[in-house]
Amino acid sequence: MHAVVLVQSVLALLLLILLSAVEDTLLQSVR
Repeated sequence: MHAVVLVQSVLALLLLILLSAVEDTLLQSVR
């Protein structure tokens, strides 16, 4: 069991979700 790989994949997913959320808020504020 590779716990480090699992944690890294979860962190990557969280980062992607955060980036998409920030993009949405930025686009809404620009309009």
